[in-house]
Amino acid sequence: MTNIEHLPDSLKALSKVKAVKRLDFFLKRQLAVKFKVNPDTECWEWMERISNKGYGAVRFNTDNTGAHRMFYQLFIGKIKDSNFVCHKCDNRKCVNPNHLFQGTNLDNVTDCINKGRHASQKTKTYISPQTIDDIKAFIENNPAYGVRKIAKQFNLSYRVATRVKKVLI
Repeated sequence: MTNIEHLPDSLKALSKVKAVKRLDFFLKRQLAVKFKVNPDTECWEWMERISNKGYGAVRFNTDNTGAHRMFYQLFIGKIKDSNFVCHKCDNRKCVNPNHLFQGTNLDNVTDCINKGRHASQKTKTYISPQTIDDIKAFIENNPAYGVRKIAKQFNLSYRVATRVKKVLI
């Protein structure tokens, strides 16, 4: 049976139902049709609304929350104030309680770094010295051309082309 006290206020309202045991069964049964199990990873992948950051999203009454947070609360327990619900599996759509753990921001960042997913560990763009010389000559011969033209000419992202131009000028 689910302990209703640790749920968001909108779900607490449901605790007024006398048959909490039936409520628990009903909630879990209703949620079970909103995900599919990936047989390779055992992830329960959320099939409903997805946030712009790729997490399963749930709206109940007026509360918006991550589906993984709701599943954590329903199946595991209360989330401490300011804590995150992190994924062991790194699948943002996963709501499998066995794949979720609670942690601080530091725990979340440490987990991210240990798994090689931190922004500081992303591959850097390498530009050869010859290409740098070519870009420099291109800028000198075409001073009116902007960063977009440089990026297109040398197959670079706009961001990288901006940095290169700043360094060379």
